[in-house]
Amino acid sequence: MVAAGQESSKRFPPAGRLRRWLFRGISLLLGWGLFELGCWWMSALLIEGGSPAIQLVIDSPIALGGVPTSQTETFHPYVGWVKNPEIVEKTQYDGVELRTSRWGFFDTSNGIFQRQPGRVIVGVCGGSVALHMTCAAEKELKAGIRSIPRYRDCEVILVRMCQAGYKQPQGLMALNYLALQGAEFDIVINLDGYNELALTTAENFQSNVALDYPQGWHVRTRNVIDPRDAELWEQVFSLRGSRHRLHLAGQASRLHRLPSYRLIWFLRFQSRSNGLLEIEAELLGRGRSRKRAFVNSGPHPEAPNESAALVEAVRIWQQSSLMMHRFCESQGIVYLHAIQPNQYDRGSKPLSAEEQENCYSLDILYGQFIAEGYPQLRQQAASLRQQGVNLLDLTSLFRTTIETIYVDPFCHLNETGSRRMARAITDAIAEMMNRDVNSPSLPSPATTR
Repeated sequence: MVAAGQESSKRFPPAGRLRRWLFRGISLLLGWGLFELGCWWMSALLIEGGSPAIQLVIDSPIALGGVPTSQTETFHPYVGWVKNPEIVEKTQYDGVELRTSRWGFFDTSNGIFQRQPGRVIVGVCGGSVALHMTCAAEKELKAGIRSIPRYRDCEVILVRMCQAGYKQPQGLMALNYLALQGAEFDIVINLDGYNELALTTAENFQSNVALDYPQGWHVRTRNVIDPRDAELWEQVFSLRGSRHRLHLAGQASRLHRLPSYRLIWFLRFQSRSNGLLEIEAELLGRGRSRKRAFVNSGPHPEAPNESAALVEAVRIWQQSSLMMHRFCESQGIVYLHAIQPNQYDRGSKPLSAEEQENCYSLDILYGQFIAEGYPQLRQQAASLRQQGVNLLDLTSLFRTTIETIYVDPFCHLNETGSRRMARAITDAIAEMMNRDVNSPSLPSPATTR
């Protein structure tokens, strides 16, 4: 017969055993916590923003397998490329929320409007400087248009055909493309100059790509397979597929909030990304060692040197504007072409200390072509005016402005600069219309087609 004390000891483990198990459990939790803390610290060393930034990568559509450009942009048969509305639904520019229209342009609408009484439709073409102006100075643009007597009390609608990175003839093509879809305009503003010179010469010419092709065409088309590189592309697609599966697994896992899971996920993701970079570098190397395929370059530039390429870039800019003018004239649209100011245009602005430190660098190739090319733009501007183009030279707009206007070493302006450009543009339109108040080519907002 078992004694009562013995039966009790079998039913309940001794206190020492309980303490040991409790100690083991606490040690395990502490060890796990230290491990997670170490993973958090390691993540901060590997990527700026640490573990939370890795979570953003897991949640990002870019992790689906392509490079950012191929995810946010898509080829377009007429304007080269547009934003992909299936990937980028909206964005912010200077506090204005823009959505990707069904045509692939950042705008607040789908961009197709018809003339009707009490409405003024203003189309804006150009690159990122024009796009920023339509957002940072939207009120100034609309107020300036409404100050014109014939447009007083009218609703002013801005249609953005300007996109970051666009250069002529993309503005010309965008205008014709939206017109093909039924868009009508009362006024078209074309603000350009920088991209037409800097991107055409420093990028297209240097990469042996047709000068009138869109920026970075050889990069945007690098996923178009050259049969000579089929074995490398097989590896590319394999790695992209693996990265895609990893991305889906990361989003589906219940552990993806743990720093350890994120760190391991990121290391695996980075391994595949590095493999892709190595293969892409080899593909680029092969492309440099042999003549670039036509699909990646178009007709190779005939210009023998940079100076000749710059002359051709100016010709493309001039011809594009002339064709926009003739199209607008045929449709009864008021057309104004404005040359944007730039800090590399010699004598155009006394640079502030901030601009000298952050917004001006002689090491940047773009600026060198602006310094050489802007005088050529002004020279050809006279020829455009002789052919009837309303051309506004804004290159000296800040000639006496000592405060900071530019925000980077390329071409972008702060809000003050954008507003001053907008006021100068609307003042020029008002002067044009007052000068030609009896001209039949200037439609009334009450005119319908």
